[in-house]
Amino acid sequence: MLARAFHSLSLPVRFSHVRRAQAFTSRALSSGDMQAVTYGNNIPGYEIGKKDAPAVIVLQEWWGINDLIKMHAAKISEVGGYRCLVPDLYKGKIGVDKEEAAHLMGNLDFKAATAELTQSVEYLKSTGSGKVGCVGFCMGGALVLCGPAFGGGLRGCVLWHSRKP
Repeated sequence: MLARAFHSLSLPVRFSHVRRAQAFTSRALSSGDMQAVTYGNNIPGYEIGKKDAPAVIVLQEWWGINDLIKMHAAKISEVGGYRCLVPDLYKGKIGVDKEEAAHLMGNLDFKAATAELTQSVEYLKSTGSGKVGCVGFCMGGALVLCGPAFGGGLRGCVLWHSRKP
């Protein structure tokens, strides 16, 4: 199931995909399927899926949590039947251009982010998900490499980097 969910993310990103991501995410947010949550030490994020389903932590690119990352989480939840949590590592900030995204990523405390991801695993397990995995896109992929430091509760980690056309 997870392979099928990830296959749906393997298409090259084009402007039309971004527009579909915005529409898909808008539907997920407006339907109440994806909800803003706060957990652990006041960590903001988004959650979608049934509480008792196996969970996937979806880690953002250097841009922050934008519609595309929310769409990835919604798609993984819809296609694979997973509960997805998207922790907001930038606490609401979004990079609108490369310079700002680079600044946000450069200022991210990766040690603190790893501690927050440990809290993400604990939150998911304590609220119904028996199994937890993690997927990271671009910058989030670098954080996935810290997966074993998330407290040993992860069942699997996937790094997701784009390729040049």
